[in-house]
Amino acid sequence: MAILTPTRKYKDFDLSFENHPQSGDVQKKIDLNSIRQSLKNLLMTMPGERPFNPYLGTELYRLMFEPMDPITISAIDQTIERTIQNYEPRINLELIQIVPSPDENSISITIVFRDKVTGTPGTFNTTLQRLR
Repeated sequence: MAILTPTRKYKDFDLSFENHPQSGDVQKKIDLNSIRQSLKNLLMTMPGERPFNPYLGTELYRLMFEPMDPITISAIDQTIERTIQNYEPRINLELIQIVPSPDENSISITIVFRDKVTGTPGTFNTTLQRLR
């Protein structure tokens, strides 16, 4: 008798809306790529931006214009952690690493997580740059 392991696949459509080369349909994001896309959407959404869900999102755009001191880094970490815990139930958050680059007016964010169903580890990396 074979032992079955969870193979649940998360599926979302790719927000680039590119066509699949063979079928012509909108391409899909599956499994960890779907989760990474969701994390990006959560980080890039400002609270109040989504109708009927005014608390969804992070304060990253506002915090990017604060002095990059330990207090601001802590606030960024807390808003990311709170948002992920409230709006991304598919993962267990393991680590959030924030590396400021004051000379480039940017911060690099690395999120290490684990899929709750399969236990598969994953990472999400992004760099946010402050523009004036």
